[in-house]
Amino acid sequence: MAILLTSALMTSQAALSQTGVTDNADQNNHPDVSQTGETKYQFQLAIGNFLEQNILMDTVLTDTRLTFPRELDGPETYRWRVRVVGDTEGPWTTSTFRTRRPVSVEDEGEVPAAYVLSQNYPNPFNPTTVIEYALPVRSHVTLQVYDVLGRQIRTLVDSEMQQGYHRAVFDMGDLSSGVYLYRLEADPTDGSSLGKYVRTRYMTIIK
Repeated sequence: MAILLTSALMTSQAALSQTGVTDNADQNNHPDVSQTGETKYQFQLAIGNFLEQNILMDTVLTDTRLTFPRELDGPETYRWRVRVVGDTEGPWTTSTFRTRRPVSVEDEGEVPAAYVLSQNYPNPFNPTTVIEYALPVRSHVTLQVYDVLGRQIRTLVDSEMQQGYHRAVFDMGDLSSGVYLYRLEADPTDGSSLGKYVRTRYMTIIK
């Protein structure tokens, strides 16, 4: 499903002075666009920081409405930023948004195109967090939590599961604050030519 960012680019003034997606925008030192008369905006979308390899979209806009040309993966946290460009370049206005989707075996009959292990949310967390994953084919799944020394802390899933979107809820219990790893292993059991999928991500417990 396409995502429409309207409030971020509502007017030339709003493009540099309000965010509209989350409350995480940096709004300091924005130029007075009404005085500069600029009408073009550079927009960038990234996962993580704005290093070149993380940028998913980099475009110049003349309209205040932007629809992403493809569906974004979810759940995932994205960062976007926009600035006036032209004879002079204004400072970036930066904010974040998070894509989410309902995840269950009965997810309206949708079949994932590939294995995916998503970043847990919320993160950092206390006391619980949600881990979502997608299976393109029926697979035997193990989802386990480890500490940073590689010691297994807990097994959340160890069973054969149907294709589709799934979630597991992790309760920190009596674990101490710190960084932990969660690892998904999925091995097709339907005769598929897909190989075994293994992915590890990090999560943080705070108290």
